[in-house]
Amino acid sequence: MNKTETTVFFRLLHNAEEEIIAPWGTPSNDYAEGYDSVMDDVKFAIMSGDAKDMYELDELINQLDAYGVDNEPGAYANGYQDAVNLCLKAVSQLFQSVEV
Repeated sequence: MNKTETTVFFRLLHNAEEEIIAPWGTPSNDYAEGYDSVMDDVKFAIMSGDAKDMYELDELINQLDAYGVDNEPGAYANGYQDAVNLCLKAVSQLFQSVEV
């Protein structure tokens, strides 16, 4: 991903977090662990260059969504799925902003 796409993605992700996650206050440790699991994978893929463009980033996020957390019920699964949903929202908005 180029620098502009990366900057826009992280800005969109931050805005989504502020809108959806921040009002809840401090999450439980299990929730945070599930959430951070996804965010760490996404951030690493972007920073390391594994996600070379928006399409590869979208594919990674969809793979994380497909993997899911069926084996980890409860707060961990909720945090994991919320992070996936936020990333999907941000990448969708990124596609829309680039197409305009």
